[in-house]
Amino acid sequence: MPIHTPFCKKKLLVSAISLLSLTASFTLAHADSNKLRWDGNKHFYQRFERDYTYDQAKTYCENQSAHLATITSEQENLFITNILLDGTGYYVYYYLGGSDATTEGVWQWQTEEPWTYNYWSSSEPSNKEDEDYLAINENPTGGKWFDVKSSSSSVVGFICEWSESAYVGSAIIPDINNNGGHEIAALYVDFRTGKHVVKIKDSITKDVISVLDFATNFRAPAGLASIADMNGNGIAEIAVLYTDTQNNVPKVMIKDALSNKKPLKNFSVLGPDFTPKSISSAPDLNNNGSSELSILGIDNSSSKAKVETRDSQGDLIEKIFY
Repeated sequence: MPIHTPFCKKKLLVSAISLLSLTASFTLAHADSNKLRWDGNKHFYQRFERDYTYDQAKTYCENQSAHLATITSEQENLFITNILLDGTGYYVYYYLGGSDATTEGVWQWQTEEPWTYNYWSSSEPSNKEDEDYLAINENPTGGKWFDVKSSSSSVVGFICEWSESAYVGSAIIPDINNNGGHEIAALYVDFRTGKHVVKIKDSITKDVISVLDFATNFRAPAGLASIADMNGNGIAEIAVLYTDTQNNVPKVMIKDALSNKKPLKNFSVLGPDFTPKSISSAPDLNNNGSSELSILGIDNSSSKAKVETRDSQGDLIEKIFY
């Protein structure tokens, strides 16, 4: 039987305290916030806990069809501080979408909104070397602002901002309700749900005829096109160009303009190294009775453009590099 001397008991106590301290340190870590709407402008905001540089944070927001948050009023600053930053502490910081990297001392928002409001902490901005980026932290009197470097150990995350919905594009559809007028389809992202939605209205009555759900993710689709009937019911189809965020591959999803059921087609295009930019329809080129699609993408490495012409069944007809 082991003998527990006072020294052994002391050592065990120290080990237990160390384990509790270690556990506490992990407990203090914060998860990303929920996406929350501020009624003041009906925009959505979310705090992300990421060890990112400023440029990485900016790119992350843009890939979610958002931008690093801008703050243009005291009320907006209080919303972000009291809701998004609540409990994060006074000694950690989060990137916002402001910078004076272009001209020292001239602060600008990435969105080009007027710089009409600020809430700098005392002695800020300090204008030290390379401190060209805006960050905020929780503070009892409202989130205080600081200028920080593009990479800083005290910056633990960033805040993205979305408009209520982002309209991406529109397309004209031949008459589908037999009143003699064409229809108009508009594609947008509902940032409350992440759904890519096409809403079709009659051009005469302005009534909504159909609402179609496409992909669900917070990266905005690139566009839509109206194409000829594929399933034999005499109704046009809608093709939407988007990025499948699970594997980062551009795809085209096609649905009947009057049916929100299972897609008629959903196929990959361009390749995983390309960012989709636009989609348009073209007359039948291969004499199979269906429309063709022209799809433009940009190579993420070389920035070169590629245009693919595909049959609406998904078959590649030609590709051209620019």
